[in-house]
Amino acid sequence: MSEHSELASKLILIRHGQTPCVVINRFCGDHEAELTPEGRLMAEYVRGNPALDDVELMLSSPKKRAIDTAETIAKHHSMGVTVDNRLSEVSFGLWENQLPSELPDKGPHRAWEANPALFSPPGGETGLQVMARAVAAARDAAQQAKSVAIVSHKAPIRLIAAFFLGISPSRYRDIANVSCSSVSTLELQGSSVALKQLGDVSHLPAEWQTAPDQYQGVTKSQDRMRRSSTDSDSKEVSA
Repeated sequence: MSEHSELASKLILIRHGQTPCVVINRFCGDHEAELTPEGRLMAEYVRGNPALDDVELMLSSPKKRAIDTAETIAKHHSMGVTVDNRLSEVSFGLWENQLPSELPDKGPHRAWEANPALFSPPGGETGLQVMARAVAAARDAAQQAKSVAIVSHKAPIRLIAAFFLGISPSRYRDIANVSCSSVSTLELQGSSVALKQLGDVSHLPAEWQTAPDQYQGVTKSQDRMRRSSTDSDSKEVSA
């Protein structure tokens, strides 16, 4: 019998909005990072993705970049956010907040790139460790609701997808297109798993869709307008 044969649920895996570290490809796992103006707007756009139309439960990583994204989505759907520590990004240990080119010892990085399931950054986590906790969180959520949105990070999303699709965890980094604010959907029905979408960014403006991680184009006035609109929505919800 399959490990997930008892599940019947839709998992909507959402990566948080853009952060400064993402733009320049710094390692960003345990440490906190704020959303950029583009990242904040991404959270506004993703809330309208059709995959979320029937969402019943909203989970988030404990990292602020994920919580901020999740709360924006949840507010639109008049629901709360449940924070699950198991959905946090992989810990990059001594590599945190560094560029790959800045690493003093290239050996561990080469080993990690060759097999990220078994090798970890110095003081960090292996892919298998992250898969164990992230998949457990997804399975628990799938037993609570028929449609679950999970706002997390690039590694946990790819590892959850790899587990349910039967992809070797050593190859999880080969799963492409999980860009900022992207939506990937798995439908679980007994022992069957269907990948309905992977890295969907159709909710973003056309000019953002080619490279959401690096897109820079939100003006200060646009960000002020977004903040003003968000504040108005908050007052309406409070009322």
